[in-house]
Amino acid sequence: MKIIPLLINAALKQSQKEPQRGKTKLKNRITIMTSELEEDKKVIEKLQIDHHASSSQHQREISELMMLNTASERVNKCASDLKEEQTKSSSLQMDYEAAVSQQKEAEELARVTQGNQHLAYENKRLQSELEAALNKQHIEEKKLQGDRGACSRLEEAIKKEEARFSRASKK
Repeated sequence: MKIIPLLINAALKQSQKEPQRGKTKLKNRITIMTSELEEDKKVIEKLQIDHHASSSQHQREISELMMLNTASERVNKCASDLKEEQTKSSSLQMDYEAAVSQQKEAEELARVTQGNQHLAYENKRLQSELEAALNKQHIEEKKLQGDRGACSRLEEAIKKEEARFSRASKK
């Protein structure tokens, strides 16, 4: 008679374990699917980034081609203008050369002036640094004098204390 309750009890435990096993399997499957979903999201993000980069590259290439086309048109116009200019009289050529010479002189003057301004600025900066360093040195010297004075006072106090201690220990 004891065997039947034991069998019933074992069957009851077994039937309780079955839903638990199914639950565990379901949790494992959910975990796997979640992981796969995350991997899929990463792949999608990478593909979106790659697509955006490719699209941007194509757009840059189109812009470069448009710029090249515009530059080519400008070159052609310049060539035409150059031919027209070459047909002008020699007096215009001399005026042009005189203007170029004056322009070069003006640019050289501007360059020298800018160099002088830079040197003046650098000189002021160095003077400011020197003044700051001298001020700092002056402050440090005052601090050192104060520290020396404090040190002297401490030495005197130590000597007095030693003398007092010596007198006290002789008593």
